[in-house]
Amino acid sequence: MFKLSNYNHYAKFKDTTLLYNALTDIVVPVPYDGFRELQRLFENLDVFKSLKNELFVKFIDWGIIIPKEEEEIDIIRYRNKKEVFNTRYYRLTINPTLDCNMSCWYCTVDSAGVTRPNKRMDNCVIENIKKHITYLVEKVNIDGLFLDWFGGEPLIYFEDVILPISIHAKSLVKKHNIGFTHHITTNGYLIQDNMFDELNSISLNSYQITLDGNEERHNKIRNNNGQPSYSKIINNINSLCEKVLNVSITLRINYDRKTLDNITDVIPKIKKHNRKKIRVSFQKVFQIKAISENENPQLKHAKEQFEKAGFIVSYWAYRPNSFYTCYSDKYSHAVINYDGNVFKCTARNYSDALKVGELNDDGKINFNEKKMSKLFANATFENEECLNCKLLPLCFGPCIQKTYEIKEGKAKFKCLLEDAELSLDTFIISKATERKLI
Repeated sequence: MFKLSNYNHYAKFKDTTLLYNALTDIVVPVPYDGFRELQRLFENLDVFKSLKNELFVKFIDWGIIIPKEEEEIDIIRYRNKKEVFNTRYYRLTINPTLDCNMSCWYCTVDSAGVTRPNKRMDNCVIENIKKHITYLVEKVNIDGLFLDWFGGEPLIYFEDVILPISIHAKSLVKKHNIGFTHHITTNGYLIQDNMFDELNSISLNSYQITLDGNEERHNKIRNNNGQPSYSKIINNINSLCEKVLNVSITLRINYDRKTLDNITDVIPKIKKHNRKKIRVSFQKVFQIKAISENENPQLKHAKEQFEKAGFIVSYWAYRPNSFYTCYSDKYSHAVINYDGNVFKCTARNYSDALKVGELNDDGKINFNEKKMSKLFANATFENEECLNCKLLPLCFGPCIQKTYEIKEGKAKFKCLLEDAELSLDTFIISKATERKLI
C-alpha cells in the first residue's frame, strides 16, 4: 500500500507543471496534458501501480509516492538529529571586537542593544583560544575546524588577534591532517594590498562582504566615518578573487525598499572572470516588513539579472537538504566573544542572560549545562505549526535562539517564511532552470 508524500508541491511554467518534493529536492517536469492524467493516477495509486509500474517505481525513488506505513516526520527528526549532534567538524566563531569602522543604520549589533566598549580581545583571551583549539584538535579529536571571524569588524584587529590565532590553528590542523575551513564576515573596507600574502598563508579564503546597493545608495548607508566606501570595497572584492587562493565570496546584498532600484549597477563593477567565485545572497533588512503579496518583483528581477551575468545567486528562504535552520543550532558550535564569554548566537546582545559558558584558562569551555539543556531539549520544529507545515523540509522552523526565547516566554512564534519575498513557485522554477529541466 502506498500514499502521496506530504511534501509534494506544484508550480506552473508555460505549458509545463513542475512537480517538486521538498523532502527529496526532486523536480519532475510534466507536460500539461500529462499532468492531468497523472492527477487521475494519483487519486488511485493501486491503479497507477498496475497500469504504469515502471513510472510508479520512479515516483517512489523520487519520494513523491511513499509506502503507506512510512512516517516522513520520522525521517526529518532523524536527519535533524544527525545534523545537530552527529558532527565532529567544529565551528568556532570568534569576535575580536564588537567595534566597527562603519555605522549602518540597521546594524544587528546596535539593534540588539550591544554596548560597544571600544575594546579588543586581550592577549590572555587570545592565548586561551589557542589552548581551546589545541584541546579540540588533540583531546576531543575533532575531524575538522571551521574558524569563523565575526564582530564588530574583525579586520580592525587583523594583526593583533586574527593572525596569531589563525597561525596557531593552521599549524595544528596541518600537523594532525584534519579539515580546515577559514571564513570571515567583514565589510571588506580594511583589506589592504599588503595583506594578501598573510591571507594565503593562513588559508583565509572564505568571505562574506556586504553591499547596500549601487554606489550612491551604498555610500549613504555604509561609509567609513563619513568617507565613501563603495569603490574601495568593490576593488577589494576583485582583488580577493584574483589574489587569494581558492577564494569563495558571499556577496550579501542587504536591501530595504530603495536598495533594489538600481542594484544591477553593481554587476559591471565585478570583473567577468571573477563572478564564478562569488555567490550573491539577497537579504532583506530585518527592520523592514515583507511585502504582503509574498513576491517582490524587484527582487525576482535582480536575482535573474545577476544569474544571467554569471554569478551564483541564493536566497535564504528555501533551503532543501539542510535539515537544520542555522549553524548555531549545531552542538559543535560556539561563539567566543572578545572578553572570553561564550554564546550560541551572534545576532543578540552579549549579555550575561544569554551567555552559555566561559572560556577557562586551560582552554576548556565551562558550559552552563542547565541553559544548554533548555537550548537543545527540543528540535527547532517541534511545535504544532512546523509539524503541520508542508514546507518544513525547506525551513526547519525558528533557530535555536528564537526557540529558546519562545520557550522562555520572551518571544512569540513567527514563521520564518512570512518574511520570504520570493514565492515557492519562483524557487521551484529557478531550481528546474538550474537543472536544465525547462
